[in-house]
Amino acid sequence: MIDEHLRPEPQGDLEKFWVGETKDEFTFVNRNLPYRLKGPLIEAIQANIDHFSWTPVDMPGIDLDFMSHRLAVRSEVQPVVQKKRKISSKRENKVAKQRTSLLEVGFIRELDYSTWLSNVVLVKKANGKWRMCVDYSDLNKACPKN
Repeated sequence: MIDEHLRPEPQGDLEKFWVGETKDEFTFVNRNLPYRLKGPLIEAIQANIDHFSWTPVDMPGIDLDFMSHRLAVRSEVQPVVQKKRKISSKRENKVAKQRTSLLEVGFIRELDYSTWLSNVVLVKKANGKWRMCVDYSDLNKACPKN
């Protein structure tokens, strides 16, 4: 189990500064950081803008020869295909838009069938926007705990 208290959190007042050419390309730096540290930090970030990802298109895939991941599913567990959940047409449009963008950049791919089939779930974020998640509860039950 991960101790949430060990997770780093930003300290102090944060100051937004633009890194790129659009209004969406920004990050934050501590407002109270002395200028002798803040100035070079901002310059270094701006000089390395090509290392930032603003959209999924900016994140190329990882070569599977370099890194890949397989789930450790217990052999005695039978695969579960979840019943399809109905969602409203408004939410369906949001899912379709997100799915299309993920397909275009190669983050996901279409399968004719899946041994484990899980539903997409829309979860409302604190800022009012929707986040697309996948219900992996059945798959999680089939995997051994660490």
